[in-house]
Amino acid sequence: DKPWIVHGSDAGIVAGWEIDATDLGDIQVNLAWRTDAANNGNQGLYSLEGGNSFAVAMGQLDDDDNLEMVVGSGSGKVHVFDGKTYESEWVSNPLEKTPIGIAIGDLNDDGVNEIVVTTANPDEPKTGGEGGEGYLYIFEKDGDGFTQVVKSDDMGAALSVVISELDGTTY
Repeated sequence: DKPWIVHGSDAGIVAGWEIDATDLGDIQVNLAWRTDAANNGNQGLYSLEGGNSFAVAMGQLDDDDNLEMVVGSGSGKVHVFDGKTYESEWVSNPLEKTPIGIAIGDLNDDGVNEIVVTTANPDEPKTGGEGGEGYLYIFEKDGDGFTQVVKSDDMGAALSVVISELDGTTY
């Protein structure tokens, strides 16, 4: 019943911290869940392949009442986990570069959220016109999984992404 803060890590471990903040001057932060066996009831989810789980988002992606966790990994894959059971619901094919930013939102006003991912390799130098690339991907709900519907041209290392309506319109 309390909010969580969820984050990734360079080791590929994802952690959820339960926040008790009835008074902002007295915030309690307690580890509620981690993707290592010692902290997740020995469920089948551990450190994500490739480490570098920098991108994490939560949102409604299916028909149940639970939010899903979406996490990018250093393998270039995007993972969707059920927010209650923490079981894997979907894994993308490898993307070009590491998922660095993830956002969830209804981009086309159809009542169904899409997943938006930006990619880069943060420590990759750009030399001789090579390196430093980044891409924007959009995934759309397709049955029990998602289908990639957009991959942008190289837009440079894209380190974060946010979905917001800025001009006051509703599409």
